[in-house]
Amino acid sequence: SAADYDGDGRVDLFVTNGFRRRDGRNVLLHNLTTGGNWAALRLAGDNRNPDGLGAQIVVSAGDHRYVRSVGDGVAGRAQSDTGTVHLGLASNAKADIRVEWPDEVADCRTVTASSVVVVAKGSSPCEPVNQPPVRRARTVSARRFG
Repeated sequence: SAADYDGDGRVDLFVTNGFRRRDGRNVLLHNLTTGGNWAALRLAGDNRNPDGLGAQIVVSAGDHRYVRSVGDGVAGRAQSDTGTVHLGLASNAKADIRVEWPDEVADCRTVTASSVVVVAKGSSPCEPVNQPPVRRARTVSARRFG
């Protein structure tokens, strides 16, 4: 299982060694590495999807841009943290994030390094994206020939 059990921004692992007859000892792998900056999101969806499962998170931090998908944390005899999405920011002190909820609602926020931010669905709607103007067909006037 993967989770940040001590809240320091570094994801830790808990390993249960064994299945059925050959049980080993359980081990907490406490992540003590020195890494880049981080931020974490806690999504607060609606009553039908309170954890925001299926949401896409677009992260823009400096020259880096990536997408994270929110899942249920289940993977082959393991259950990982589903309440918090950890984001790597490299050396950037902040990042712009866009949460695209499964029903096409989108929230945009700026997050700062070493912070945990709650994003409630509909709490920070994104500004409309500027689209290039629609190019209209030229009107040709009717002329009399003859």
